[in-house]
Amino acid sequence: MIKSKSLAVVVLLFFTVMLLVSCVQTPSNSSSSSWKIVSEKDPMTGKEVWHAISPKVKPLKPMSFPYNDTEAWLVFSTDGTNEWIYIGFNNIPNIEDFEIVGDYLRITTRVKWDNEEPIYTVFYQKFSSNFLHFAEYAQNIERVINHKTLLLELDWYLNGLVYFEFPLEGAKEAIETIRSKFRN
Repeated sequence: MIKSKSLAVVVLLFFTVMLLVSCVQTPSNSSSSSWKIVSEKDPMTGKEVWHAISPKVKPLKPMSFPYNDTEAWLVFSTDGTNEWIYIGFNNIPNIEDFEIVGDYLRITTRVKWDNEEPIYTVFYQKFSSNFLHFAEYAQNIERVINHKTLLLELDWYLNGLVYFEFPLEGAKEAIETIRSKFRN
């Protein structure tokens, strides 16, 4: 009896995790321009947060072990009052060039929007987090809406300069869909 209950719990946990992962996973280096839209509800407050998630991308050149399977995706999120944008990774980014600011790493690096000149952009990463948050949310959300690609440069431990190119086709529509959920 105990073994069957334990097995049932393990199976239930496995399927729950698989369901959650399927909500945010997209094919690697997909030619598809579709962004996924997902929401989550705070069980305590009932407040919803919506996310538009880009297709996953791999670095333009393969990285060495243990980062050889690294993938990244761009996320726009809103709770109807605030909007924020960040980049997620399946491995914790191990960035070489940063400053410590309180409980965060402050990373200043180059990004390139379409074929424009590269510009320096600031990101914040909480210690041991898989996410890099843009410091200037509003400005970069507008850039995502108005461009077709984002090229990110990171100075990654043991790999030197690494580049991730995010397709932005479909981002404008996904962001508008999410924003419309909060309009009265």
